[in-house]
Amino acid sequence: MLPPLQDYPENLRLLFDANNAEGANFRHNIRNYNSAFAFASFGANIRPPPGRGPYCFRLQGQTYHYASNLHVNDPEERRYGQLYIIETNKAIHNRVNAPENANCLVSVFQKINEALINNPYAAAYHNMRDIEQEQERAAIENVSPRQVTMHFIPGPDRRTYNNPSGNEIAAIFVGDDGAPPVHRDIIVYPIGQQRERIAYISCHLDPMVYPLLFPNVESGWHIQMAHVAQRQTRVRTKVTMQEFYSYRLAIRDGFSALHRAGKLLQQYIVDAYVKVERCRLNFIQNNQAQLRVALYSGLMDHLGRQNEHQEAGVPVILPSTFTGSPRNMQQAYQDAMAIVCKFGKPDIFLTYRPDLVARVYNMHLKELMIDIKDRHIFGVPVAHIYVIEFQKCGLPHCHLLVML
Repeated sequence: MLPPLQDYPENLRLLFDANNAEGANFRHNIRNYNSAFAFASFGANIRPPPGRGPYCFRLQGQTYHYASNLHVNDPEERRYGQLYIIETNKAIHNRVNAPENANCLVSVFQKINEALINNPYAAAYHNMRDIEQEQERAAIENVSPRQVTMHFIPGPDRRTYNNPSGNEIAAIFVGDDGAPPVHRDIIVYPIGQQRERIAYISCHLDPMVYPLLFPNVESGWHIQMAHVAQRQTRVRTKVTMQEFYSYRLAIRDGFSALHRAGKLLQQYIVDAYVKVERCRLNFIQNNQAQLRVALYSGLMDHLGRQNEHQEAGVPVILPSTFTGSPRNMQQAYQDAMAIVCKFGKPDIFLTYRPDLVARVYNMHLKELMIDIKDRHIFGVPVAHIYVIEFQKCGLPHCHLLVML
């Protein structure tokens, strides 16, 4: 169990509930507003499905999250954390005049800015700028200036009920010997250095990329996140990334900005799914010996012949437990053929595709299977096979075979 999210700022909550032009514009362009106030970028190959169906956030490939440097060569191109070290009016001007924000309202930008003005990440960028200015003044006094970098502190959230301060999430490092602190998560450079890519396991990732969902800077998942005593076992004591996001996405009583975020909620879910899959793939890649992939009958010989004319590399074998992997698909196919060989051809071919969201559809599908298996609406079944597919617009449907 995670600590509950803190009370959502009232002026932001009004934008979710308002039935006026500001509220409608905020909800329709919520991804643009979130990106304008984010401290880190969200990069992906976004490929919306064709057609005129409901909005569906779809991407291909990996996602990338970067923390920007403190400065940029062209002041008009300031983005992300760079906007938090300049005057408020100038920052709003930059956000409004960005081409991607052409449909956004100045008044909405002002209200969001008021809600996020005390954000500790903004305070951290301010602290870095203040120390940088001290070094600039020292240079005027003929004192050799030293490089200033900001290092975000990794690890668990050190607070429970209070907002963290800028000093609690980041440390400013001043030095010209290039020796950073031992414990660091993200580095922000003044200018000229390559942007720092944020690791998908960083606890800073969610509050930096989604400031409108987590304005109180609730920590994201991290590898040291422990289960509560009631959930711990001898083998498992830590919360997995999938468990963390499942808990965050669970529907509870009361106001939830996450579930009211519309298009931004879809982006958050897809981003979380990609991170969970990346975490699983990383585990498989680093534990090939424990998974005993070398013992798969005939597989390594086949790969050896297949790779004779390919570039050198280290093959990674996905086990059948990884959904969608070749071995998983082959295993499912062989199981289906074995069932047909034993019980004969199917008597019923049923396609079930209600126009519902996936969560409600899953509940209806479970009820349908109870009708077939327990209530015997078609007769007494001896076996069944089904597969769930997703249409181009993201809606699920089921193909079901029943043997009576």
